[in-house]
Amino acid sequence: MAWQVSLPELEDRLQCPICLEVFKEPLMLRCGHSYCKGCLVSLSCHLDAELRCPVCRQAVDGSSSPPPNVSLARVIEALRLPGDPEPKVCVHHRNPLSLFCEK
Repeated sequence: MAWQVSLPELEDRLQCPICLEVFKEPLMLRCGHSYCKGCLVSLSCHLDAELRCPVCRQAVDGSSSPPPNVSLARVIEALRLPGDPEPKVCVHHRNPLSLFCEK
């Protein structure tokens, strides 16, 4: 089987639809869409109404935590360069860390 996907194109396909970064601790909703764990936690904290998938708008079952997307996490880990440090970002704003962060 021949593969014709460049690394930048693959990174684009491995982006969380919320933060637009390569997935970090990907979780999969029942609808099949995946998101970073931190993005889903942040989204659910900011909503007063029931959580819906940002892509297809299907209601998310709030009685249990979405399972990790193990396959997606393995693909991302395999593509990460050895010694490639995890990017340091602000947990509140998802921007690169700087000396000061305004809340």
